[in-house]
Amino acid sequence: GQAEADGGASHAHAHRRKSPAGRGSTGRSGRTGRTRAAGLAAAIGLGLATAGIGIAYVLFSPDGEETPAKADGGTVAADGKVGKAAGKEPGSIPQKFLGEWESKSVKGSPAYRFTLTQGETGDTVMAMEANGATYHCEFKAILMNAGPPLRLGPTTVVAGPATACQPGSPSTLRIHSDGKLRRVFDNGKATLTYTKKS
Repeated sequence: GQAEADGGASHAHAHRRKSPAGRGSTGRSGRTGRTRAAGLAAAIGLGLATAGIGIAYVLFSPDGEETPAKADGGTVAADGKVGKAAGKEPGSIPQKFLGEWESKSVKGSPAYRFTLTQGETGDTVMAMEANGATYHCEFKAILMNAGPPLRLGPTTVVAGPATACQPGSPSTLRIHSDGKLRRVFDNGKATLTYTKKS
């Protein structure tokens, strides 16, 4: 055990002091060698344990220059609370925007349907379909700002013929008092109005 090895090491040092040559009597020389080996093993073990603790401290303790990271990728403020300065939490899109929305076809224009799912800035949160008389297009868009108003990046085409399916510009989504969602495009094209599917 550790206590035995430490005691043996102390005994060996005391024995060396009594003998100027540093050697014990003939009957004790074997024991002195074993004691020294045990002391050396204990010292190496203690050194390795200390090094392990030091490495663990460096790896797992904050050094004051970095903000602690959370598993979800957000950050925590110095007081441990999550706030605006600490970054967006997952689930930052207001609940009223989430779900499936549709816009009916009017005067030959395509019918649009999209689903908004929860996410953070930069995540793909919109999956949209446009259905015309002779085509079917699918699009996606990323979240730029959870708002409100909610801001989506430009839509990119996921599926459909290039002749009918064109990427769209970034857009702003607002839910009005009538419960309808209006989507205004940055390029100034017509505003689309959507109704939430129940």
